[in-house]
Amino acid sequence: MTDTLYKIYRLAKENKEYKYLSDGVCRRFSDLERAFFGKSDGFKREETFFNPLWGSMEFFVSRGEFFTAELLSKILSFPFIDAFGLFVVRRKNIDWERTKKSVADQLTEKNGVIPGFYGRDERENVRLLQRGGGDISGATLARAVFADAYEIFTDVDGVYTKNPNVYKDAKLIE
Repeated sequence: MTDTLYKIYRLAKENKEYKYLSDGVCRRFSDLERAFFGKSDGFKREETFFNPLWGSMEFFVSRGEFFTAELLSKILSFPFIDAFGLFVVRRKNIDWERTKKSVADQLTEKNGVIPGFYGRDERENVRLLQRGGGDISGATLARAVFADAYEIFTDVDGVYTKNPNVYKDAKLIE
């Protein structure tokens, strides 16, 4: 997803055709909504996917994480908490002291889905973290809330309807 968003942004900056890619991203989110809820509202995000130059490159690329977390929060019935309000980023790294204070001040829910990979700088601009930023932001959040454990699930085949290690009838969402 992230690489596709970078490509869409680059094509838009070069005044080249990108709609086929943004349509594909929207279609993928709609397919996931249908798989989990039996219907989709059409995943209309025109302000972002149909006008990638509306904001900064970092804002645009962060939307993949944002929308994925937003969808997961609906699936789990947990509140969505935007990383923009939690993670303070300086030079592509998390500013631990400021983030720790931000988390303490703003994180009031026991459960929630928080996208990783981005945060905000001191001027309130969206800033991406370095490669592996989702894992880094997750570990930072776990540390900030004194979590008993932090587990990372990466490099998996995709999203399943259920845990395939527990349920034999789990299906990979195509």
